[in-house]
Amino acid sequence: MGDQIVNVGSVIGKEILNLNDGAFVGKVQGVCIDGAERKLTGIQVKQKGLLGGKNIIPFGNIKSFGTHTVTVSHLEG
Repeated sequence: MGDQIVNVGSVIGKEILNLNDGAFVGKVQGVCIDGAERKLTGIQVKQKGLLGGKNIIPFGNIKSFGTHTVTVSHLEG
């Protein structure tokens, strides 16, 4: 994805779209940061549904941070 400056506050709550199948994955609930490296390592997902679980999507799977969505790929079903 290259070097990109992203305001963490603007990412929280955005919908996550899987580019592989066009499916809505969930919404960004938080971010994972490596404190020593000061780098984003992933995003925490609040999955859809009443009892939606939480998962982490690794940084390598994030394709872009858009205005309304975060796009990802290569997710296991």
